[in-house]
Amino acid sequence: MDPRARVAHACDRCRRMRTKCSGGLRCTKCEMDGVECVYSDRKREKARKELIESKSSVLDLQAKNDRLANLLADLIAESNIDSDARTQAVQFMEDLEHEDMLQNVTSNPGSARLPRDTTGQNTPTMGDKDPEHFPDQPEYNEPSRWRSPSEFNLVGPSRLSHLSRLILTDNESSPHSQRPSAWTQTTNNDNLVQHLIALYFCWEYPVFASLSREHFLLDFHTGNQRFCSPLLVNAILALGARYSDLPEARKYEDNPSSAGDHFYEEAQRLLGYEDVPSLTKVQALGLMSLRQASCGNDMSGWHLSRYAMRTALDLGLHMADSQDRRADRLLYSNPERQVSAATFWGCYTLEQAWSLCVGRQSQVTPEEVAVQKPIKIDEIEHEPWRPYSDQGVDPDPTLHQPSNMRSVYKIFAELAQLVHKTNLCLQSEDTRDITSSVRALYTEYLQFYSSLPDALRLGRNSTPPVLFAHIFYHFAVLLLFRPFYNTGIFDTVPATRLICIEATENILSLLKAYQSLYSLRRTPAFMPYIVMSAELARMADHKTRTTVEGRDREVYRTPSIRYLRELALSHPFAVRAMLICKFFVDGWKIDLAPEDDCEVPFGLAKNEDGMTLSHAVTFFRPDEDLERHHTGHASSSPLSHRPTSRLRFVPFPQQGAHLGNLILDHGGQST
Repeated sequence: MDPRARVAHACDRCRRMRTKCSGGLRCTKCEMDGVECVYSDRKREKARKELIESKSSVLDLQAKNDRLANLLADLIAESNIDSDARTQAVQFMEDLEHEDMLQNVTSNPGSARLPRDTTGQNTPTMGDKDPEHFPDQPEYNEPSRWRSPSEFNLVGPSRLSHLSRLILTDNESSPHSQRPSAWTQTTNNDNLVQHLIALYFCWEYPVFASLSREHFLLDFHTGNQRFCSPLLVNAILALGARYSDLPEARKYEDNPSSAGDHFYEEAQRLLGYEDVPSLTKVQALGLMSLRQASCGNDMSGWHLSRYAMRTALDLGLHMADSQDRRADRLLYSNPERQVSAATFWGCYTLEQAWSLCVGRQSQVTPEEVAVQKPIKIDEIEHEPWRPYSDQGVDPDPTLHQPSNMRSVYKIFAELAQLVHKTNLCLQSEDTRDITSSVRALYTEYLQFYSSLPDALRLGRNSTPPVLFAHIFYHFAVLLLFRPFYNTGIFDTVPATRLICIEATENILSLLKAYQSLYSLRRTPAFMPYIVMSAELARMADHKTRTTVEGRDREVYRTPSIRYLRELALSHPFAVRAMLICKFFVDGWKIDLAPEDDCEVPFGLAKNEDGMTLSHAVTFFRPDEDLERHHTGHASSSPLSHRPTSRLRFVPFPQQGAHLGNLILDHGGQST
């Protein structure tokens, strides 16, 4: 008998080609063709598929039971129903083991409904199986149609494995659990608190973040105030509320611009009681600074970032373990060292970003920074990132990707060190070697970008923090060369302008990719500042180029105004950025294409005309004298008598004050 007739399991290749298989370790067909012979376990694959389908069926049935229980709860709560129908409904709910809901219905009609969502599924029932849920959840109003982040395990205490918990903590987590809303007096809605925290960690973290997410969440759920505090939680809620359209996230439900205001006011109140420096105080100050940046209160945001850095320096967070007298393991545990490192580097990156944007000096020198960067944990690196919004997690599997959270954090820290050098170079009073210093810095930027880990390169990872890291890199390069736009710091004027315009185009291209993937409804807080700076540099290039070439009336096309319009939904500063861009369009007599223009959403701004703000409260207000926006000179004296070749492009006079004594010729040599 032909032995092939007794083969019960063909190899994958023969089964795919529908040919007879001889069996064995390597079948005759595969051996003749010189290819690998593989046998898959089809029974195991079939069993796995059946298990997934059965689990899905169980979840569907559970969801139907929950919806039915809600309907019956409403039926029982009605006082005018037939007594027999009421008795049958009560008996059915007892059979479904909803005794707790039944008791609540009979004592307080209408209070036991499970929270609804847009998909027709309800949030899991309360019970002691999941420590994220608590038996005394508040009543949910009908407009609150979002799915709790606990459904997706985004901020739950069980996210990390036992091994990772041992690495992150010095002891086992407390079995005690605390309601999420217990951290704030602003709301008693547990789901809302978890929802806003999940939004922050999805869209803003770890950009300029001064806290360790894992340590924070462990203490957040157990009630431990070592790495979590009411001040810190309210600061996170104030920032996360900017990414939500829920009325409950607003101070005034009918005013979208008030999103998070009540949480921020609570954080301000609690800050007044923080007399002693602490890690959570430093972390909260950094988050409050980001929130003020988003709202357009840039002077306040800059002040809060400096306050955070001063407090971090008072705690000695910038020192290495060997320098820190608190490094005794009996007093200063391993988790505290990890969180201290994350706290300092978050403060450091935030202060350098502000210093670069507003042209101010840092409070710490590079030589003083001796603390190591936070350690990388593989499980956290490979943890999937999924876009989360008021509608829950986006089901599109193409958007689910590794977060590489700690790698992104490390990249921001390294980039902040380059930005620190840039700030020192641009703000130095000794400008004799400015040309060689800028060239050396540009070389460092290029080397930094070419040495990015493969996991963080474009095309390999497209999470919002990774895209923003690339955007911030090009922003730093732009601001390195922007003051010398008309001076030829890089051998020739065209070469310097080319670097600037390449940086602006890269920023707008990355922003377009971000928009196509996630929209611009939820972006990091500094995004409007970067878009505005890139657009002003692009306008200056257009105006200079068309004037030199004799094409003054050439139509100018740009997507930036529309980008800012969309950014204004979460960042009110984008409204003022639109006004500033329109100010320069009119002042420089640029013919903006009608399809690229759009109305300013004044309804989203707290003050309808941000241009009227004083220089005492904002760094970003253009003056009527457009000439000074090319010179960077802070005084009010006219500067139009200076030669055009010696003018420097700085959009706001405060940002160029430190370069007031610098004059360069065409070749880029200081005189």
